[in-house]
Amino acid sequence: MLDYDSGDNVSIRVNERFYFIFVLSGYHFFVRDNETPVYCLEKDTTEEKLGEMLKLALSQCRIIDPYENSDFFDRKRIDEDYKEWVGDVLIKCKFKSIKSLFLNMMSCSIKRINGNIILQPSLHKKLKDWTRDGYSDDDDIILPDTVTNAELGKAIKEVLSRCRSVVK
Repeated sequence: MLDYDSGDNVSIRVNERFYFIFVLSGYHFFVRDNETPVYCLEKDTTEEKLGEMLKLALSQCRIIDPYENSDFFDRKRIDEDYKEWVGDVLIKCKFKSIKSLFLNMMSCSIKRINGNIILQPSLHKKLKDWTRDGYSDDDDIILPDTVTNAELGKAIKEVLSRCRSVVK
């Protein structure tokens, strides 16, 4: 594998009741790492706890070479893993439907690289689809990776407040 620093990548989604923190692993292309849990925190969690859980998730990211582990990037595996997560959340968190889980869900991407943590808002374009459409680097929040858990949790809430939705 080439010497490539992809950074550590995480996705955080939030709806009216919960934060969901996804560890992303890969090599240029990142997908949810099914060897790590999706961390679920209630919406009223403290900024300290939110920042702490993000740092934990960032520490679990892995570089996975697609030539050495093509199964990790298998579309069918990724789809099955996602469906299993949705099913588990519907039951454990008592959502009545997929729509009630996703309707007001915002998502941000987070990368730790070169001593910084970069938080990027997104546009909720379809029920289960988020993009960077309409955003620029000016919308991102960049912090040193030495930031306190509370400051990081506050930044997560701020970047999620910058997210927009066109889903109805």
